[in-house]
Amino acid sequence: MPTHGHEIHVGDTFPSISSFVQALHTWAAEAHFTPRKKENHRGIVRYGCRSSDSCTFAINAHWNEDVQKVIVTMLVPSHTCSGAEHVARRPASSVDWLTEKIPSLMTVTMDTPTRQIQQTLRRHIGLDINIRQIQRAKKTIVQSANPSISRALPSNPALIISSHSSDKKPYLFHHYVTYVAPIMVPLSSLHNPWQTYYPQLASSGSSKGETSLYHSMLSQAAANLSHLYRGEQKENMKTLSMRYYGEAVKDLRESIIDGERDFNVFVAGVLTLIMAEIYSGGATCGRSNAWRLHLEGAWSFLLTYKDDKPWLSDDLTLMTAQSLCLLKIRSHCFASAYCRSFISCCPYAKDDDMSAYLDLTAMIASTRLSFGSTVGATPDLMSCIADIDYVVYQIREGKRGFKEAKEYFIGISERLENCLPVNVNGEDLAPSVATLENSPSISHIDSKLSIKRLESRRARIHIRIFQIGVQIYLYRNTRSPPPFDLVPYVSMLFHLVQTFSNLGSDSGRVPSITLWPVFMAAIEVFREADKRLTREWLNTADQLGIGNRKEVRLIIEEVWRIRTEVARSTKREEGEIVVDWRQVMEDLNLDILLV
Repeated sequence: MPTHGHEIHVGDTFPSISSFVQALHTWAAEAHFTPRKKENHRGIVRYGCRSSDSCTFAINAHWNEDVQKVIVTMLVPSHTCSGAEHVARRPASSVDWLTEKIPSLMTVTMDTPTRQIQQTLRRHIGLDINIRQIQRAKKTIVQSANPSISRALPSNPALIISSHSSDKKPYLFHHYVTYVAPIMVPLSSLHNPWQTYYPQLASSGSSKGETSLYHSMLSQAAANLSHLYRGEQKENMKTLSMRYYGEAVKDLRESIIDGERDFNVFVAGVLTLIMAEIYSGGATCGRSNAWRLHLEGAWSFLLTYKDDKPWLSDDLTLMTAQSLCLLKIRSHCFASAYCRSFISCCPYAKDDDMSAYLDLTAMIASTRLSFGSTVGATPDLMSCIADIDYVVYQIREGKRGFKEAKEYFIGISERLENCLPVNVNGEDLAPSVATLENSPSISHIDSKLSIKRLESRRARIHIRIFQIGVQIYLYRNTRSPPPFDLVPYVSMLFHLVQTFSNLGSDSGRVPSITLWPVFMAAIEVFREADKRLTREWLNTADQLGIGNRKEVRLIIEEVWRIRTEVARSTKREEGEIVVDWRQVMEDLNLDILLV
């Protein structure tokens, strides 16, 4: 990147052509000239000055395969044109430039004040941009962040506005559909019920259950904004999140009293309440484990339908049942002794509960191969997690001997090795680290691969991340190896996380990686280089505005601190020290769910 301010020099490097072009336009905005793209020659990107054909300004850059970066190879910085500072339209006033620049400086939603964007641009690039141009750019950013918004919003948005007196409600609902719902799944190509079906259910408001779902969405949206805003707006959003959370719980109770039995409305409403609690970081309800009570309530409701099997009737009910099962599977991994004493019907409380859980999860998972896709995993990977928890439970309860369990774990390990599909669109789904290191940048991919191929690559990488996370989870729960032995897995996983993040997302916002597998690797970290990568990942995750990320960071940092202290006091290497992260979580009085 440029070494001094925004001026570019020969030898400066950029991760992609698009980042080079953006840097050039930023420099041009400050220097008051407009760059003009010239005809490319043998892979070289060439720009001159738009003010005059005779102007001597020129800059060339090209993609270097050896270093996998764009390098500036030629620059003539002087201008011989007249009136360069008085061109008809400076680049910083164009909507195209603003729609690229603004998201790199701040998160923009429909609720972001235009004046706030103007002040941010003034602070970072020293220019006053016309407020109307910023409004146009803001509209483009929000719309391009989610091209499916017209399909996602209710067919009659006026119904929401007229049914509720508060002006903030339609804005929060819009924020939920256009920002919150998309980041709830790691891959933008997935069919996302949180962005399509559930908002339509919530918008009708014809029952207490639907009203509860609607208020849960408002609470989750406000909780998200409370982590994206600062100052008075932050506090206002916290208050709104708690208010709508309370209304959602009240509506849900009344729907139960009234005998409402709509499977999708009830389960989606409870799951959205759980998300509101997670996004607030426990602020909505005053404790971090309230989500577990609601999850158990939804699961008990699901058990009453195990004979009727409504998920066989339509896609929406199937997606709803699968979403609940996916949360249930991940919740088992975090059931500490504290949770088991707090909730009597926790995963390990009764053998019958565990058996019913496994049978029902397997039944729903087998209904369609897409099970696990909304978390960026596969049915086999999610099944492996459930089976690991079940065997660990049986060992703890004395229901399975160690020798028998060892053979079972070997079987799970073999299944893990074969968990990746053979191909997607004919491509290998198990890329090696060496293959990924030699992969081109996102801009280079754009010139060679279709968007469909790019999405397939994102899916391959995310599934691989999840597979490695499950492998680490298996080893930690069976062999209890020292962190030294897990270094190859941890290093590969974080390398893939970086690769996934570098690919970006179609929306242009921070890519959302499912936290479960990354957490499993992060708690095994002991080398400073890996700690740096973990903190970079945590910093990126913080930008999404999900409250429980702070609790996740707290647990990880505490595991590292304990490992360091034990190593120092026993005069051993940190890589030899195994720390029980569940015990750490219990000591911190936390109960987290990684979504």
